[in-house]
Amino acid sequence: MHIKDRIRHFAAQGGTWNASLDALADAAPEFIDAWLDFAGKPLRHGPLAPKTKALIGLALNAAMTHLHEDGIREHLRRALEHGATREELVEVLQLVSVMAVHACTLGVPILAECLALDPHQADELQRSDARRDALRAEFEAKRGYWNPLWETLLALDPEYFKAFIDFSAAPWLSGALEPKVKEFVYIAVAVSATHQFAPGTRIHIKNALGYGASAAELLEVMQLASAMGIQSFTVAWPLLDEAIAEHALRPDRGGSP
Repeated sequence: MHIKDRIRHFAAQGGTWNASLDALADAAPEFIDAWLDFAGKPLRHGPLAPKTKALIGLALNAAMTHLHEDGIREHLRRALEHGATREELVEVLQLVSVMAVHACTLGVPILAECLALDPHQADELQRSDARRDALRAEFEAKRGYWNPLWETLLALDPEYFKAFIDFSAAPWLSGALEPKVKEFVYIAVAVSATHQFAPGTRIHIKNALGYGASAAELLEVMQLASAMGIQSFTVAWPLLDEAIAEHALRPDRGGSP
C-alpha cells in the first residue's frame, strides 16, 4: 500500500495526522510506515471506543507536562466527530488539571521519611483526631478510594487537604464521564513519557480495575500514550528545514549574505 494510502487508512481507523508530517512522509516513507503500524495497532485491535481513545488523546496533549496545542486541537476535533459533548471535554480538562498535586504526592512522603527521624515529629504525624478522620472519610466518599500516600499531607495541613478534596472531586461530581474512563485519563497522563509517575499509575490502575476495566483496556491506554513520540517531528521537522536553509545562506558557507 502506498504511504499516502496508509495515512488515509490510519486516519480512517481513528488516528490523528498532523499536516506537518506530510513532508516527512515524502522524505522518509519507511519510517512513517513503521510508525503508522506501531501507532495504529491499538486503533485496529483495541477494545476502547473511538470516542474514549480521542478523549485519552486530548488528556495526553492537554496535560500540564506536555501542552501540545496541535495535538489538543486534533483530538478535540476527533472527539467531537465521535459524539463527545462539551461537558465530557471540559471534564477531561478538569481531570488533567489536578495532576500538579503530584508535587505533594511525590514530595510529602519523602518529607515524612525525613521527619520520622525526629521522634516528636513522628508521633505528630501518626496522631489521629476527629478532624483528620472526617476529612479522610470525605475524601473516600467523594473520590471512592483512600491511599496511605495522603496521610502525611492530611496530618501536616488539614485545611490544604480539604481544599484539595474539593478541587479534585469537582469532575467526579458532574458525572459526564463514567468512573472507569476518568481513571483512564489519570492513567494516561501518569504513564506518559513527560510524566511517568509510578505512584499515581499504581493507584489509578487499581481504581480502574475496581470499576470494571479489563487488562486489555488498560494496556490500550498505555499504547495510546506510547505513540506520542512522533510529536518530536511535528514540532521539529519544520524547524529543521528552516535551520538548513539559514545555514546554507551563511556567508562562510558560500551563500548570499
